[in-house]
Amino acid sequence: MSIPKNNTCEIVLADCGIGYKNSYEGTEFEVETDRDAIINAMEGKSSKSAKAKMKERGKGIPSIANLFVNGYGGKLIIISGESIMYYKSNERKELKLKSKWQGSLVGISFNLKSVNLYKYVDV
Repeated sequence: MSIPKNNTCEIVLADCGIGYKNSYEGTEFEVETDRDAIINAMEGKSSKSAKAKMKERGKGIPSIANLFVNGYGGKLIIISGESIMYYKSNERKELKLKSKWQGSLVGISFNLKSVNLYKYVDV
């Protein structure tokens, strides 16, 4: 089966949880801003406790970004608290919301094509 080159897939996941910044409270990577919390997550700095890190890796967001932005040539948007971070190729844009988003939102947009996902996902 071949996939037409112009097929775009868009996926958005959102929750009304504590958000990225609050998930870092009390950890070694605690931050002051929502922006810095999103950057922590993108850099693979886990918000999990040391005990939880032994069981769980915490590489979801960096792997998702690498696969869909670099592998598929797509776009990624993350919203948490007062910050919006947009990633495309080697580009990052940052915006500040006028009102706070309760929780987190991760959106990806990419063209469907065959990609060796193991090249982009931290396994």
